[in-house]
Amino acid sequence: MYIHIGDNKQVSVAKLVGIFNIESLKLSVDNTNLLKNADEDDKLLAVNIKNEIICSKVSPYTVMKRALIIEDAEWRK
Repeated sequence: MYIHIGDNKQVSVAKLVGIFNIESLKLSVDNTNLLKNADEDDKLLAVNIKNEIICSKVSPYTVMKRALIIEDAEWRK
């Protein structure tokens, strides 16, 4: 199964490590390496098992609702 994360991008659920809110990642300097390829208006950052980073302008909460995997999601700031 694939999750459409916006901007004509998809990620495989089987290979997905996590979907993160970029605004939350910006709160720590430890995440600078993750954010180096993110644009100013990106809202979502997805990481797969190959450590590939995919960014999107769609809110991570919207993507989670679309994918109907909310019961398995862990929401925290």
